[in-house]
Amino acid sequence: MRFGAVCLLMCLGWNVSCGRPLPDLHATLETVELPQTPVRNQGRFGVCWAYGTIGLVEAEFKREQGLDIDLSEEALVFYHMAEGMEALFKTLSVSELLTVLSKQALPEGWNTRITPDYETPLAKGEPRQRDGLDLIQTYGLVPEEVWSFKVSDETAKQKLFQAIVKNTRRLLQGSRPLASYSLQEIMEQVLVGEGAFPSVPPSQFEYRGEIWDSREFVRSKLRFQPDDFGVFNSQSDADYPQLVALLKRALHRGYSVPLAFPINVDRFEGDRLTGAAIRDPNDWISFARDGGHLVLVKDYVNQGMSMGALSTQQQDIELKRPSEDLEFIVFKNSWGVGAKFNEAGLPLATSTDGHYKMDKSYLKGAMRVPALTKIKYNNVQIVVPRSMLAP
Repeated sequence: MRFGAVCLLMCLGWNVSCGRPLPDLHATLETVELPQTPVRNQGRFGVCWAYGTIGLVEAEFKREQGLDIDLSEEALVFYHMAEGMEALFKTLSVSELLTVLSKQALPEGWNTRITPDYETPLAKGEPRQRDGLDLIQTYGLVPEEVWSFKVSDETAKQKLFQAIVKNTRRLLQGSRPLASYSLQEIMEQVLVGEGAFPSVPPSQFEYRGEIWDSREFVRSKLRFQPDDFGVFNSQSDADYPQLVALLKRALHRGYSVPLAFPINVDRFEGDRLTGAAIRDPNDWISFARDGGHLVLVKDYVNQGMSMGALSTQQQDIELKRPSEDLEFIVFKNSWGVGAKFNEAGLPLATSTDGHYKMDKSYLKGAMRVPALTKIKYNNVQIVVPRSMLAP
């Protein structure tokens, strides 16, 4: 399960009692109505971080412009892998790089977090892996119909990795120092080729009859500003009240919220992650057993709340309730609809609509993991508008 690795189809209806337009949700909960795009499927590729980040961009496009768009998550993954490979080339010796390749420990997912200061264990110095928002700022985005590359099963993933390893070994036959290879050379000669990515994602492309630069596409077409969003990075469960308050405030303002957290898929009961029946405090460590995951939060429910749409007045009341009153949050996942397995092939309970719930008990338990493991990248993190993080 990787972090490094954030959709629901909605139609506009009209709620007469509230006197305001409400989406016709395909889920049972309507506490907060967010215009998300349909649930995607990351396949057997540990890139939930890209799906969650792209899910935020797509949700913002739909919220602001009322239109669905399908953006290429794997184009973002391509640039992440290119920067990750460049970091390895610049920080490892040939023998060390060969060791990495022999383990197929390529920069796929969870060694890129949604914070830019993550220290990859593969690099000796400061790595160049960037968080998803920074990648968008640097390279832009392309629609799925312009550039697409899906890793649907384990065979396809192994084919991709083997091709990248083969291409890297071919480069190593030369006499050039590893650090001398440019990012562009790595993209074109390592990541692209038979069995690997089909091409470098285009920096210019035609979309719906218009020619776009990939970065201008983000600014002018999508009207998305990556710098408008920041990360709240929890340190322990003492940060739980602040995290929940930020999460609820962002949802009430209409923003979907990428959430990164340590995960143990055995904690699923039905389509629900629960921290119930934990007897030994050290059992919370197991919440990071399967690595980490990133999803897109779309809703929350406080204890005692009724299902269905709430009036604006009632929403204001629920927003002000203390964090301990939270019962669960609802998130859009990237495992497809009716998923029985995650990207690592681990068995899961089925979610008929691709959405899952996380109980307060699991969220609080996950926030205890960093203090117990002393591993800083086990932190629970959320992405919210940067203005909400201002002191």
